[in-house]
Amino acid sequence: MSHHLSGPDLRSPDGDARLDLTDLFAFASPEAGRTVLIMNVNPVAPSGGQAFHPEAVYRINVDTDGDNRADIAFSFTFSEPVGGAQTMTVRRATAEGARGHEATGEPLVSGAPVSFSGAPAVVEAGPYRVSAGLRSDPFFADLDGIVHDFRWTGVDWGADKNVFGIVLEAPEAEFGEAPQIGVWARVSVRKDGRLVSVDRGAHPSLTAYFNEEDAKEAYNAGEPAEDWQTYREPWTARLQHFGGYTTEAA
Repeated sequence: MSHHLSGPDLRSPDGDARLDLTDLFAFASPEAGRTVLIMNVNPVAPSGGQAFHPEAVYRINVDTDGDNRADIAFSFTFSEPVGGAQTMTVRRATAEGARGHEATGEPLVSGAPVSFSGAPAVVEAGPYRVSAGLRSDPFFADLDGIVHDFRWTGVDWGADKNVFGIVLEAPEAEFGEAPQIGVWARVSVRKDGRLVSVDRGAHPSLTAYFNEEDAKEAYNAGEPAEDWQTYREPWTARLQHFGGYTTEAA
């Protein structure tokens, strides 16, 4: 999944790029029996924010039984940046502990350094490897072509852009026995003492293309298990209108 500016009116959630989820990846590691999960935030980093938001919870949720609810959740939180330096704490929650948005569960890593240079700082903790910091933006987008009725220019807008990446590598056994898992990412931030989800995404990324602008905040706060009931009819209508699909196909 890749999608930048996922708040209303093609802006970052709350107007804060540090809270803007840009990418989500899940793939097999080159090392047999291991899986890599990556979430990226902060488009055009570091101009939109010099460090990760210290009041945010960055989270990767994993569904292991096909009910579109989190069974495992990896939460990443960050210290206040001091003198350009910042550290990360990683926690792993399971079962009911994975269903909320708070950074709860077993601490896997505490005080891991964040790298804002070109060299990643990889920390090993038991079977886990984690890293966070400034990375090259993997998003290919011909934005001029998109805004001009898909008349492609062949110019990659993201070629010289950067993001903040959060990377976790773990044994496959950490994700249960099923051959397939569901993965989605979420960014939440504290407002008036309450943790509020301001962005979420998975594959495919739908809200950018199917949601009306005034519905994006509600979508970003919602849960995948509710999406079919909430969005089946309005998104079917959009597919019929713009793509000419039948009701059944849409």
